[in-house]
This record gives sequence, C-alpha cells and structure tokens, in this order.
Amino acid sequence: MMSKKVVAGIAIGIAVVLIVGTAMPLVVAKPEELLVHSGAGLSETMDVLSKKFEDEYGIKVTVNYGGAASLLTQMELKREGDIFIPGGRHTFNRAKEKGFIEGQEEFVAYHIPVIGVPKGNPANITCLEDLAKPGVKVALGDPKSVPIGKKAERILKKNGIYEEVMKNVVSLEGEEPMIVKDVRVGDVDAGIFWRSSIIGTRKFIEIIEIPKEKNAIDVIPIGVLIFSKDKEAARKFMDFVVSEKGVWESNGYVTYPNEKYGLVEGAPTPTPAISPEATPTPTLMPTVTPQGDFSIRVEPKHVDIKPGDSITFELTISPIGEFDAPIELNISITAPLYNKTYSLPTQYPPYPKTYTYTVNIPEDVPPCTARGIITATGGGKTHTDIATVKIPGFEAISAIAGLLAVAYLLMREMRQR
Repeated sequence: MMSKKVVAGIAIGIAVVLIVGTAMPLVVAKPEELLVHSGAGLSETMDVLSKKFEDEYGIKVTVNYGGAASLLTQMELKREGDIFIPGGRHTFNRAKEKGFIEGQEEFVAYHIPVIGVPKGNPANITCLEDLAKPGVKVALGDPKSVPIGKKAERILKKNGIYEEVMKNVVSLEGEEPMIVKDVRVGDVDAGIFWRSSIIGTRKFIEIIEIPKEKNAIDVIPIGVLIFSKDKEAARKFMDFVVSEKGVWESNGYVTYPNEKYGLVEGAPTPTPAISPEATPTPTLMPTVTPQGDFSIRVEPKHVDIKPGDSITFELTISPIGEFDAPIELNISITAPLYNKTYSLPTQYPPYPKTYTYTVNIPEDVPPCTARGIITATGGGKTHTDIATVKIPGFEAISAIAGLLAVAYLLMREMRQR
C-alpha cells in the first residue's frame, strides 16, 4: 500500500506539471483537428478564416497565436502542428531550414510596414527621419521575436538612422499587437507596425506611409508542417486561406500577387487564368455597375472581465465600392454548456456606420471563455467577425478538478490493496 508521503509526492508532481504546462501556452489539438501556428498580428483575419473553414468542411481548427520566434521554439520542442503562417518570411525560412515545412509554401498577402502615431499626431511625425528627433518616444518590435521587429531594424539601417532611432525606443515588444496598443493609448509618439493593423483603430491611430524605396515590404507565407497527421486536410486549409482574398482585403491587406509590389524572388510565377496571347480584342460592351461589398469589424477583440461587470462592443460596417443594401446582424455566443444565437437590429445605409451593443456579465457566471461570432448578411454577401470574452479562473478550476480526479484514483487503488 502506498504511504501518504508517496501520495502527496505524486499530487505535488502533478501540480508542478500543471503549472509548467500553463507557463508555455502551446495549444494541443485533438487528432481530428487541425492545429495552426499563426503570428499574433494575424489573429483577427485567422479567427474569421478558421471559422469559415470549419463551417464549410466540418474540420475543427485550433489556432495557436504568438510571436513567430516563440512559435518556432514551440514547434522545435513539441514537434506538433499542421500549418505555420507567421507574419513574414524570416522565421518561416528558418522553419524551412530546420526541415519543418512539407513541400512548397504559398504566399497570401503583402505585409507593408507603416509608421503609426496617436490620433492628432502630437509629436508632428511626418516621415521616417522624424523618428530620430531627440525626445520622440518610439515603439518597435523585438527583431529576435517578431517579423515586424526584423523589418523595422532593416528599414532603419537601410536609411542610415538606426542608431539615432534606437536611442528613442522606449518599448521593444515581443508581439506586433502590443506595438499598436502602445500607439493607441499614447504611451509612445510613434511605432512601426503592419499597415493592416490600422483596421479597427482608425479612431485612435493615424498612419504615415513609408515610401516603397525606403521600405522593406514582406509577404505572409503559409506552409504545411512535416509533423501534420492529416496532410490532406492541412493542404486543404492552406489552399482555403490563400483563396479567401476578400477576407484578407477586408482586413486591410494587399493580396499576393500584386503588380505594384511584385513577386517574391524564387517563388513560382502564378499562372494567369488567360494567357496574354489568348486575350481577345476588347469590344464595346454595356457598362455594368458593380454592386460592391462590405466589411465588418468588432472592437475590442479580446476582453478579460469579472462577473457583474459590463463591456461595450463596437461593430463597424465599412462599404467596399458602391454598397447600399440593408445588413442583417446575428450574434452566436458559445461557451461551455451554452450555445445560443441572437438577432441584432438590421443596419441601413449610408455606410460606414458603427453599431454599439453592451454585454452584461451576471454575478453568478462561472469562470469560462465565451466566443461571440457576429454574422452580417446583406446584398448577397455574408461576412463574420469574432470577439472573445474571458472570465478568469477557468484554469485554476481545471487544475483543481484534475488533482481531485488523481486523488480519487489513488484512494481507490489504496482501497483495492
């Protein structure tokens, strides 16, 4: 029969494993799921794409977000996952060098660095060189952790202002969204982040474009991992992500390939649908007015909230082209043991417009993570966006439940002996 000391030692060991497991937040997918390692800066687009893929193919997608270097370290340690899609080629190429990528990668969209400043531009930043002015507070990405950090370093060195700007850096972030946050709340005068990150923050941030000749524009690669247990499903997801150009464009990206920004050196040349030789001579045809499209965006995306508190969300509808149709809104809320869909008021043109709604969290709600999927339908088009609300304490409850289960099994074993 095991002594109480042995039982206590096992329980302590399990507790240590639980604590260590939460310290390294690698999401482990079930066998029937796809596990996608995605750059944190792509979360808003990947949330939408993973949900659309699940709806169309019935394959569950778990997305593990983080800095590119952190994701690569996790893959090296765990050797798990089906898809890798970081924010740039630097870390992706390191994954290729390590033999982690199966077959040929694809390119999704361009990642274009810009300078972001708080609304009103209090430091009067007008160009790249202004980041070197004495007293200007700058936020950059850590070049060892995130692609935008590596790109910013390259841009500054390319333009001969690296040393001067680094003297002004007060925040070196390990994830790209944190740079945006620093600018949005006014902790810094300027930051360098991806152009797509301005979507949803236009009320709080202005951008200054970096001329192409001074910039270091990247592309977003995606590839199937050698560890994938279902490479056919993984390739299907990769092709789906590349094909959903409308989702990428509605989130502020320029999709690949594009004549202005060119092709990636060494990448396969995309085959045109009709070769130039086969293109017929244009003839005079009646003009067709495009119906246009729209995009939706929910802010904030991720919220930690306590029972009894409330949170107000903003849903922004933006027209693409000439769009003037009514839009019906629904929100589906999913949480442990809860799944319900509600109708929101129909929205009418003109656009853009912002609809606000407040969620009250009951006092007696247990710790959990709930996901709200907003679906907007109008003019024959449907778009979705996702917001996540976390009520803290779920991890602790899971750990306690695990320990109780182990204690029960140990007691049963002791009785049998």
